[in-house]
Amino acid sequence: MKRILTIIVVCLFAGCLLFLAESRATARDYMVDVVSENYREQAVDDGNSRRVFHTIQVNSDLGSRLLILEGDDFQYRSWLRAWLSRTNRLLVRVPEADDDAFRMSKAQAIDVTRIYPIDGKQWQSPGINAEPGPAFTGKRHVLIVDANEKRRELIDLIVRDLGFPVTICSNDTDALLMFRMQPDKFCMVITTLSGISGTQLVRNILHRVPALPVIIGTPYGDTTKEKNAAARFAGADSVVVKPVVLRELPKTILTLLKERA
Repeated sequence: MKRILTIIVVCLFAGCLLFLAESRATARDYMVDVVSENYREQAVDDGNSRRVFHTIQVNSDLGSRLLILEGDDFQYRSWLRAWLSRTNRLLVRVPEADDDAFRMSKAQAIDVTRIYPIDGKQWQSPGINAEPGPAFTGKRHVLIVDANEKRRELIDLIVRDLGFPVTICSNDTDALLMFRMQPDKFCMVITTLSGISGTQLVRNILHRVPALPVIIGTPYGDTTKEKNAAARFAGADSVVVKPVVLRELPKTILTLLKERA
């Protein structure tokens, strides 16, 4: 009996360590547009090594940021620079522990290997063997689409507090691009319809994943918009249309996910 208890304790301890490791590995992905790149090399005293100064100025939903790219993976850095000659849109993977600093700071140091192309499958270059990681981290992302920055941030906090990784977009075009990359990564979409493009976004998403839960938030007290949105998606069982009431959002999310589990 004592031996069995010892085995159980060891297993529980190992499980806790695994959980902590996974928690620490949590990261969040931001889509950015590169405005400019600054690269300079400087030989150090021994003449056999070099010091690299590498920064990129980017725009994102958070505003303008200067990213200081650190790290000694020169092969990956060369790969990234080659990619920047083709496109200016990238993903920046920010560890959960650094997320608040990244959101608040206008200049942020980050390891160069945390910069990825939008579509990892397109990241190909002869002679370079390094493999980029997946476009997203986590398996049950919630896609938040809202042009209102304050509301977007509040919804983000609520969803993350429930334990779900979040991908945020301020417009329907970027949201559809992100969804098309890896539709199987998302467990839910929360959006406020923005005219025709917002309607098309939801229809495109449901065309690809018909049973995906979608919450469409409408202005509080605007029954006309609520009825119109409900009428557009009357045949979609996975779509919930209701006013944006933040205190009720956690219950709505969990209920909808439970129904679709």
